[in-house]
Amino acid sequence: MDRLFATLWIYRRCGRRTVELWAHNLPVALAVVAYAVVMAAVRLVAAPLGWLGGLLVTLAACACCSSFLYLVAQVQRLGRVNLYDLQRGFTAYLGEVVNLGFVLWIAATAVRLAGTTLPNPRLVGLAFTVVVFVVANAVPEMIYQTHHTGLRLIAEGYHFITTNGLEWFPPTLVASAVAYALAAAVEMLGLPAALQAPVQMVAIGLLVYALALFRGLLFAELAATGSRGRVFRYRGRRR
Repeated sequence: MDRLFATLWIYRRCGRRTVELWAHNLPVALAVVAYAVVMAAVRLVAAPLGWLGGLLVTLAACACCSSFLYLVAQVQRLGRVNLYDLQRGFTAYLGEVVNLGFVLWIAATAVRLAGTTLPNPRLVGLAFTVVVFVVANAVPEMIYQTHHTGLRLIAEGYHFITTNGLEWFPPTLVASAVAYALAAAVEMLGLPAALQAPVQMVAIGLLVYALALFRGLLFAELAATGSRGRVFRYRGRRR
């Protein structure tokens, strides 16, 4: 039971810090909306360009991911961000994100080709998606908190999940359920079509930003000590 109580204690610590950072840096949530607008514009431009357009969309998505991770990292490290951080973020982790995406693309292509020889290729694809979701779940946090890249990043992500999976996944799963409920709630408001999508984007942006902050703080806590160390710290605070 001490491990459970120690985990809840860490959740509370991370939650308090998340609320504090989130409230003082709300414009970061609007960056999530800006990324969606940028990606929509890039898709329109890239649509007639064939494979070159697909490459452009991929690079734009990687740049947006890099920017968001950089903003979250700056909020956690310094407690604030500025417009320069938004600009610099598009290239800060671009190499790491592109490298990771390339590795996953090769793996997905290999799985897809192998699946064509099996009786149920869709099941193979679903299994691969689940494996990637589990194994690489903490990779976004590892990109800006560690110096690993490529295959090493995935290997270290797997090690982190096998060691801390019980503590790591519950907040993400709860947040996913909340996001689904939030999107459904916005739809039930009966807003005009022109307003519904923007309101949903802002609401989801606020949630994604809060979750990213919480996950970053939680990763730092879990990566710093093992389960025994966390229990020892929890017991120490009660004395």
